[in-house]
Amino acid sequence: MTADPRTVASARALADPDPWVRRGAAVDLAGIGADLHRGPGHGPDDTGCRFVVEQLAARIAAEPDPTALHAVLKSLTAIGCGQAVAALLPYLRGESAAMRTAVVDALSQIEATELVIEDLLADDDADVRVRAVTLLGQMPTRSGVGWLATLISADADPRVVGSAVGELMARDDVQPASKTDLCGQASQRFPRDPYLKFLLHTASTNQEASS
Repeated sequence: MTADPRTVASARALADPDPWVRRGAAVDLAGIGADLHRGPGHGPDDTGCRFVVEQLAARIAAEPDPTALHAVLKSLTAIGCGQAVAALLPYLRGESAAMRTAVVDALSQIEATELVIEDLLADDDADVRVRAVTLLGQMPTRSGVGWLATLISADADPRVVGSAVGELMARDDVQPASKTDLCGQASQRFPRDPYLKFLLHTASTNQEASS
């Protein structure tokens, strides 16, 4: 696909010295990319928005201005294709906590993230699995009780299990008895973990109060 002049101009403006120009360029590219992604005859990963996503993705690490960076991330969220998800995923492994938080927020708003969440929950890096649990908790569908239960019963890292239990406790679509049972499983697996003991006590108290 050959990008049209407006798209090329907006892409070039992402490197403008003025951060407000860069912000405006990102917003403009969001509209272009979303139109290409959702236009007639285009599938969920059509090459029509690839150029736009590539330009925005290249700006994530290079953008020093918080406002412009926020616009870039929001633009990828607005486009919402699988390519946008792929562009954001590497930053879950970055050293910047602020960037990781921003990327989790962006991914949680993209429907296509559901296609990769299971792989993230099974990642070899426990830190990534913890962030995936956070991501799962922020996704609009609020799906995934089964994934959380699997982590609680099988994950080898107590931080991941604690994150999964914490997310489970925050859900209103899980019965108090189920929460107590899963918290008990987690505490039995890691009996010296004070956080899991606290969650089990909280779950038991809530179950008694609801009886």
